[in-house]
Amino acid sequence: MTDTGARTRPAATGRAARELLAEAAALLGRARAVREDHSRAVDAVRAVLDPLLSSLVDRELAAIPVSRLKDV
Repeated sequence: MTDTGARTRPAATGRAARELLAEAAALLGRARAVREDHSRAVDAVRAVLDPLLSSLVDRELAAIPVSRLKDV
């Protein structure tokens, strides 16, 4: 029979535990920074894209004769 379960190691103690926790905290900080960067990037894209889309819609609507607007 093969061993497919998770293998456990003895828990880190002392200095090794502190180093592990420090590394985990650093990784958590970097993960949060990525999430915040993504959020800022999405906001920046939306800030630029919304006026462009609005302008395109205005142009398209301006090109439609008023008599046809009831059909649209």
